[in-house]
Amino acid sequence: MTGPQYATVKFHEATTDEQRIERFSTRPSYYEDVKVQLQELMDEKWDDWMADRPEWLTDNVIASIPDDYLPKPEVKRLEVEGRGGEVQRFWGMERGAKLQPGENAASHKPHQPA
Repeated sequence: MTGPQYATVKFHEATTDEQRIERFSTRPSYYEDVKVQLQELMDEKWDDWMADRPEWLTDNVIASIPDDYLPKPEVKRLEVEGRGGEVQRFWGMERGAKLQPGENAASHKPHQPA
């Protein structure tokens, strides 16, 4: 069984939203076979998740979700906060950096201690 096949099996065996969303922590090729189901899940559940904010829906989890799967208003909100784009969100979350509006991960220079 290949990695993508295993990831597809794990998605279909998942019993919670948290387990399903874990697919985003893998390579995109690993969830290619379930991308329609993931999009449907996101469309159906996002507003409820944001209203209830389950413990598992951390900033790091949100950072792992590609923009194509997030509702457009959420992408816009993250851009306004200076966290637009999954690469920027992931980079910032992983390294504790705060990107400024208009700044992206490629242009950001981390603080170098003196």
